[in-house]
Order: sequence, then C-alpha cells, then structure tokens
Amino acid sequence: MPCQLEFTDRDAFLQVDARGSIDNFEDLAGYVEAVLAEAERLGSKCILLQEQELTGHATCFDAVILSKRLTESLNGFPRRRVAVVCAQDNRPVARTFETVLLNRGFRYRMFTDVKSASHWLTA
Repeated sequence: MPCQLEFTDRDAFLQVDARGSIDNFEDLAGYVEAVLAEAERLGSKCILLQEQELTGHATCFDAVILSKRLTESLNGFPRRRVAVVCAQDNRPVARTFETVLLNRGFRYRMFTDVKSASHWLTA
C-alpha cells in the first residue's frame, strides 16, 4: 500500500500520521515534500511524524541525498523542529537519518514514544 498521510493541526505542532509503505527514494522525497508543504500552509514550526505504521526500504544513501536536497532547496526546513516516532524495525535507519540531518544543522530527533517526542517539540 502506498504511503498515506493524515495531517492534524495541534496547537503546538503539526501531527502527521503516516501509514503504508515507502519503497524508493521518490516515495521518500514525495513524503517529505507533502509534509513540508502542509507545515508551510499551516505555519507550523514543529512537526511530529508518527511512523509506527510505516514500512519501507530507505537506505543510508537515501538519507544523505535527501538531506542534501533539503539543504539546497528548502532553506526554511532547518528552522523547523521535527520529531519522529517510528516502528521498532525502522529504528536503525531512522537513527541514520537523525545523524545525517543533525550533521547538516537540522533540528530532527527520533523517539521511541509519542509522549517524549511531544515533550521535546513543546519544550
């Protein structure tokens, strides 16, 4: 099943519930672009990505290419605070994404639970 997104505008952040599958770099880039477009539309500075029901085959190379694309084309992204809660099977790749994005100056953190992620976003 392709990636499906549900957006909820919370007072302090944009909540994104992602379900389905991201199977290649184009899917990943489309996912990120859709989230950023909604955040921009709503004026959200903080984003909570709930990816517990999202599967995929993203690689470390995808993280590097995506971070480069974001750095070059989306100057406003680093000012946003992004927290991600993902499925346990996806945590190793999510940690790689976190490291790559942090090294490029993005405020992005991976969490194992929604409560911790929400707290970090609103602190």
